[in-house]
Amino acid sequence: MLHVLQNAGDRWSKCVANWRAYTEGRVPADWPPLALLAADNTGFQDGDRHRMGRAAWDAALRPYQDPAHPQAQAMERAILRYCDDLIDVVTEGSSSGLADLFAQYGRPLPLMVANHLLGVTLERGDATPGRT
Repeated sequence: MLHVLQNAGDRWSKCVANWRAYTEGRVPADWPPLALLAADNTGFQDGDRHRMGRAAWDAALRPYQDPAHPQAQAMERAILRYCDDLIDVVTEGSSSGLADLFAQYGRPLPLMVANHLLGVTLERGDATPGRT
């Protein structure tokens, strides 16, 4: 499986445009994963396009690999703050003493971290469509 996932596309292409079933019209247009698979992103590209996209991702995330880098330190402080905030939510959320750790901690934490990486504020990240 690892070989298939790491393969550069010469035998098992990740790019939907190279799939025989897709080119023969056997993949339904309303197949739910198709929107993701057909999107122009590095996860589903092969060859030079994949390598160029991967290099850009690697360069963008490199500062976070070094604990001494200011961006990595800022990220660590943000994650600790998010963890503390979410633990407060879990402990204050219910008089029954029960908590849904997935809903109250496991799901929001990676979303908060992703928002931080993308520069999205919590207020904007929590906004619902149609609200300002």
